[in-house]
Amino acid sequence: MFAFRWKTLDKCIADNESLATWELTALFRGVSDVEGLAVDRDAAIEFYISDQLPEENREDYRAEPQLAEDEMFEVFISDLTAKVNERIDALGAHYPLTLDENGRLAVKSIADISAVGGAYLGLQFYRALSAGLIEIDEADEADEADEADEAERSRLKEKFNRWFPKLFEIIAGYAVSGHHLAVPHVTAHCRSSARLHKMLTRLCANAGAGRAKRYEDWSLEQLASNDGGIDCIAHRGGPGVPGNSYFLLVGATVQSAQINNKIVDADSKRRFSDYFAERPAVFQGALVRPLDSDALTIDKCRVRDCLLYTYDEVWRNIAHRPEGNGEQRYFARLDARARHLLKLLDGAVLVDGFDHYRLVAA
Repeated sequence: MFAFRWKTLDKCIADNESLATWELTALFRGVSDVEGLAVDRDAAIEFYISDQLPEENREDYRAEPQLAEDEMFEVFISDLTAKVNERIDALGAHYPLTLDENGRLAVKSIADISAVGGAYLGLQFYRALSAGLIEIDEADEADEADEADEAERSRLKEKFNRWFPKLFEIIAGYAVSGHHLAVPHVTAHCRSSARLHKMLTRLCANAGAGRAKRYEDWSLEQLASNDGGIDCIAHRGGPGVPGNSYFLLVGATVQSAQINNKIVDADSKRRFSDYFAERPAVFQGALVRPLDSDALTIDKCRVRDCLLYTYDEVWRNIAHRPEGNGEQRYFARLDARARHLLKLLDGAVLVDGFDHYRLVAA
């Protein structure tokens, strides 16, 4: 069982990590306003004065710290509320929280949170943890958070970090498929090359073109692979659909470094093409990461003709789906897998001083 301890914010900046803190606090507590977040007010006020105000005004504000605090929270509340409204606009009914007229963020009932909404919260857990805004401890059955030693904390964090990449493969499928209004097929879930062969055969049928090689004609390397080196295929088009059919070959990774092998470049597309006797459609590569955009990765993907989806592109697209009923069964598979993975958070506890808030996530 996980217990999450929130760290105190030392600055009131309405960035993605502060938003995640607010959302997750509301998730555990049921409802939260911005002023209820744990903030080191002295440190935050000093940061606001020294970093956010013109130099000529700083001494006046230091002489009136209450004025600085009031103004700081006014800006903080306004900017965080604007970020919530952006999420509501992008995710629609899938956004797992509601914002009332008093500026309070409240979690929906579990029955009303979709798989996409749950996956979004998993993404926010990852962002807050990666930013050092939360730390993981272990809670006993009485909901009391024991002091875990460093080795135990490392073990639990490692467990979380093994879990999140599995969820992120689904999030990547949601995001790329949502952006292109395509149909997702998560190859990372294939347990064998035989399962992959069935998937590729079905993809050709859906595209109305192409043909997978006979399974007995696959090379030893192909027979030893369960995913073809691709984490997800998003398929757009097919019989009766205007325009050309195309496949987006997706590499999903949470790594901040050594990502070259996840960029789906010309060699990756060539290797994947070799699974087919006749290629069914045009292939386009895509890399999906839960991190912010950076110039080096943008350039690497541009040179290798690989689309790049970073954190902002991910949350903006995960709720979009094609409208046809036939496509929904593919999303239902992702939804079921996401719900299964999200059960890991069932019973998790937020430790806030002497208060403990248990999450019922199942």
